[in-house]
Amino acid sequence: MYPSYPQPLGMGPPLPPMPPAPPGPPGPPGPPGPSPAPHMGGPKPDPKDPSTWQRLSLDVNYFKVLTGDGLILHKHEVIFRENDMSKREREKVMESNLRQLKKKEYLIGWDGEYTLIAAEPVTILLNNLTILPCQPPMGEIRVNDIFVPQTPEDIKMTILYALNIVLCGATTFRRREVEDLQASVVCTKRGRMFFPNKDSALFPLEMDDPNKFGTVGWRGFKMGIGLTGERTPLATPQLSLCLNVTVGLAYRPGQTAREFFQRILSQDRRNAKLLDVQLEQMNQEDEEKLNRHSAMRGLKIRGKGNRSDYTFLRFSVTDPGKRAGTHRFVRKPEPDADPNDPPVETCEMDYWNGFLRPRFPEQNIPFIHAHEPLVEMVGGSKIPLCCCTIEPFQSPARGAQPDEKAALQTSGLMDPGERRGEILRTVKEVYCSGNRILQHFGVTIDPVMFRVEAAVLPVAPLLLAGQANARFRSVDARVKDDASWNMANKSSYVKAPDLVRAKPLRFCILSYDQRGDRIEKFMNALGDALFREHEITLDLQTGPVFFIDLQFRRVRPQSAVSSRGGRGGARGGGRGGRGGGRGGGPAPEAQQARKGAVEEFETPEQEQEWMAYMEERQVEMQMRFDGFMAALPPEARPDYAFVFLPGNQEQPWSLVKSFLDGRIRNTCVVADKALKPDRNGEISVQYASNIALKVNSRLGGTNWALDKTNSDGLRIIEDLFNRVRHDIAVIGVDVTHPPPQGGASRVQPSVCAMVCSVDEKLTQWTHCVRAQCGTGPKSAAQEVIGTPEKKLFKEMLGVCLANRREWTVPGRQTRLPPLHLVIFRDGVSDAQVETVVDQEIEQVRELYYDIGEKVLEGAGPKFAEGVKLTVIIVQKRHNTRVFTAVPPSFEDDAASAAGVSLSGEPPVGGAGGELWGSRSSAASSSSRVVGPLPSYPRFPVSFRGDDVRPFFVPPPVDQQWSGAESSASSVWSGMGGGIGGSEAPSPAGRGGRGGRGGRGGRGGDRAPDPWNPRVENPPPGTVLEGAVENLMLPPGVKSFWLCSHKGQIGTSHPSLYVVREDALLDEEGMPENMAMDLNGLKLFGYHLCHLSQRTTRATSYPVPAFYADILADHAMKHLWKQKWLWKQQQAQLKIDPKAEETGVGMTKETYNVQMMKWRAEAEVAANEILLESIPCNRPVFGEEAERQAWGRMFFL
Repeated sequence: MYPSYPQPLGMGPPLPPMPPAPPGPPGPPGPPGPSPAPHMGGPKPDPKDPSTWQRLSLDVNYFKVLTGDGLILHKHEVIFRENDMSKREREKVMESNLRQLKKKEYLIGWDGEYTLIAAEPVTILLNNLTILPCQPPMGEIRVNDIFVPQTPEDIKMTILYALNIVLCGATTFRRREVEDLQASVVCTKRGRMFFPNKDSALFPLEMDDPNKFGTVGWRGFKMGIGLTGERTPLATPQLSLCLNVTVGLAYRPGQTAREFFQRILSQDRRNAKLLDVQLEQMNQEDEEKLNRHSAMRGLKIRGKGNRSDYTFLRFSVTDPGKRAGTHRFVRKPEPDADPNDPPVETCEMDYWNGFLRPRFPEQNIPFIHAHEPLVEMVGGSKIPLCCCTIEPFQSPARGAQPDEKAALQTSGLMDPGERRGEILRTVKEVYCSGNRILQHFGVTIDPVMFRVEAAVLPVAPLLLAGQANARFRSVDARVKDDASWNMANKSSYVKAPDLVRAKPLRFCILSYDQRGDRIEKFMNALGDALFREHEITLDLQTGPVFFIDLQFRRVRPQSAVSSRGGRGGARGGGRGGRGGGRGGGPAPEAQQARKGAVEEFETPEQEQEWMAYMEERQVEMQMRFDGFMAALPPEARPDYAFVFLPGNQEQPWSLVKSFLDGRIRNTCVVADKALKPDRNGEISVQYASNIALKVNSRLGGTNWALDKTNSDGLRIIEDLFNRVRHDIAVIGVDVTHPPPQGGASRVQPSVCAMVCSVDEKLTQWTHCVRAQCGTGPKSAAQEVIGTPEKKLFKEMLGVCLANRREWTVPGRQTRLPPLHLVIFRDGVSDAQVETVVDQEIEQVRELYYDIGEKVLEGAGPKFAEGVKLTVIIVQKRHNTRVFTAVPPSFEDDAASAAGVSLSGEPPVGGAGGELWGSRSSAASSSSRVVGPLPSYPRFPVSFRGDDVRPFFVPPPVDQQWSGAESSASSVWSGMGGGIGGSEAPSPAGRGGRGGRGGRGGRGGDRAPDPWNPRVENPPPGTVLEGAVENLMLPPGVKSFWLCSHKGQIGTSHPSLYVVREDALLDEEGMPENMAMDLNGLKLFGYHLCHLSQRTTRATSYPVPAFYADILADHAMKHLWKQKWLWKQQQAQLKIDPKAEETGVGMTKETYNVQMMKWRAEAEVAANEILLESIPCNRPVFGEEAERQAWGRMFFL
């Protein structure tokens, strides 16, 4: 039944045959009676009485922005002679003209487009550039008008826009011509992120070979100014800066251009070693690959000589005319030269050796030989290869590799204390350390975080059932204060239909893993969990109907990974180190690329080869699966498929799901999790129980439900559901857009997903998925669902309601659609709250108008106006972070005790050139100092748990990037482990990574700090109160912040709920005792976070939006094959400036026409695929509806 594979050494004899399956349950039990979940943390709060809710103080990463009285900014319009100039061309025109006028300080307030903010009025009239003050009232911006309630919204938006332009200039501006106006810490802007151009912001990546890609981590941040406060008439609004830290990629400092080019060639020749690749041996094909490589686009290079900054254009060694001894040019005359002197022609070798070397001795320019290759730069300059190094402060244009993504993900998961410390350090360092630009504009940033009060909502009361063999048939769910529960001695609330449980469930297996004996053990554990917790009998006695063994290789060979890390230090010591060397086992799950990650390819040839390979795998799967199914009679075919995948990557997950979802109910299992033995060599019972939850949901069961006796929101839902001519449905909506780095965003459509509740307990849902393309010039993404010509939201809602009507539920009327709709809309930004929601609400009313005309014979207008709408927008992509409060004077006291200064200067009596030596020896008495420590500037401390340590202190250059053998550095390690590790004097750092083949070291012991309170994530159910509401939302809306989940790793962040339509809160428009107050809506939203049927923890946002998000991401993966075609089409979309003259290439007009044509074709093709591959994605009736009545929630 299972394939037999050779037993690994040391595993003992083969496993005995599988035991017979347990007998089936006697019959499905009815739903248990309601039983409230007890509160596990002291006195039980009353859900209906907010005064009994727990209160606590929190710190929010908001900082006051002080502008003083009478601050006036001036807004100007920037007019270029040519309207269709690119961004780079506009920058060139602005810089050259302002340099001539000696007014480069005006670049501070330029937004890169057509707006300029200055402290005084400016008028510039030139041939190719005009700058004029805007007309009143927009021209003269009185900043304090933003606090006046009568100020129009467009004026307030202009004020915020001007302040954010000034803040951006204060972060990035530095020009030699303007010495008195410089940013305190110059940062590089990448999208909406800023990265400081300083060595202390760089850190080695935690990879097996840190030098593999020539990259390092780069600490950065996101920020923005907004208007916050309380939505009460007497409250005073406040300008606030929101800042959150992030991580990115940069190039390793000191990396030569030769080394960089060699690394690219060695990666292209997959099995070649770096030292075997010599640039002088390249042929023309290698040159083309190098010059067309994605990493070379816009590459910044540091050169020696007169200039230091260049942009790479081309490199060639096959052209003999591009060598230092053969390339000749005419030298520019010196400023003090006689104008009558004839021009001097020379070669690069003579110019560099005879002129530049003597002139710049401090640059250590090497002697240039005649055969030295030249690197051609943008602008025509040619620099000898030996004089070129890679600018470290830039993000690679090629995109991150999987190993880099995993390392960045690990580095970005800062715990609350560390993140809080980094935010404070960044604000003080960048904006509060004498930033002259902010002072010039009259703006000041307060370095103290906002302190707000918060309430902790009671956990949800859940309903489950007792197990069949338990003494009692009914048990309490016992949801803990951390919003988690378990299935111990419990079973699902509503079992799968009798049709499912009447006989053992036949199943088949598709496996990309060859551990057949382990698969057999896991299926035994899964069968036990299904029968014990859900009364579903898996046909283990017969075994799988068929077993398909599949092969798969990744897009690139995976690097060797580490052994198991050492355990953390005692008494709150650092976490264990990652094991080192090639002797390790499978990569830990935290280091694997998450499902849905975008595959990155270095060359088009690699991508084409990969797509051909994936198509082969698809044909292989289809032939083998369809062959087995065709050979079996219908009654013997499997009802369920289990797929064992090699990991959580995009492939082969997308390949499997797009093929199987439309054919058979299935569940994907990560083989590394399912088959990994525990300490006793057994299969993980917990993982088998988690898989059983998904199987039961897909077979029509309900794992748990809310108890309406302690959930007032659910009580109202159930009462409206069963009331005649009312009915109610909860809807979740989300739109997923193609990522810009995927290379197809100008053609690839967005995917819109909608789910609709079926029953009164909100546990069963119908769904609909569609694709759409927008009309934007840079991306095909579109957030609003539908257009005036194509009512897509109306179509999707019609499909969901039609399938809902065919789903038989006792007590619900089916003649008319529900009169009440509660819509949870995900992914809508502040600026789209009105436009997106209004257009979609209009489509809802159009649908109800059509139904009223058809069913009620001419009552369309009345029926459309009679529908009650409650629209709640859930925003989760923001920079707001919340931490448990720290005493106000704690930072100064902690800094003084640690021997450092928050200002960044060495404290009085501090260790002058040592790395907090006294602190290190006190924290870890067993550590020894390996030689003298270098002197580096001090930085503000970071509060990480009960430890105080520097954010980052760079070790010496020869140790910083030396690879895995030196990874147990003094800053990052406790005790080193394995052969390559070493003891280190860190004050309770993380365990060191072991040497090659070794184990990670044990973390250092932390010195107890009783005066240092621990900074934590807020508890689940935390609702923020106070001056943290966004006052720039449209008038009349209600909003609140809710943190509904417990963050397991890193820093959790709350979700913002914006109530756009509030029919449920309208006492006059609702039946008696059917209206909620805002506190009831908060509690209802929190309780909905407990209803995900795939996890025993509360999710970060309500289940309707959560399911819609999962469905949209799921559907986007179904389009994996078309995405390659869309990338090829986008690669052809290039405007040729000479197209009108030559008649070859695309003009701007033909570009737009072709792009819109391909978008229309892409939308049609995507919808055809989604209709075919996603079950129940269209209305189903009659026998088909009966057949699909169970297992519709395939996306769980």
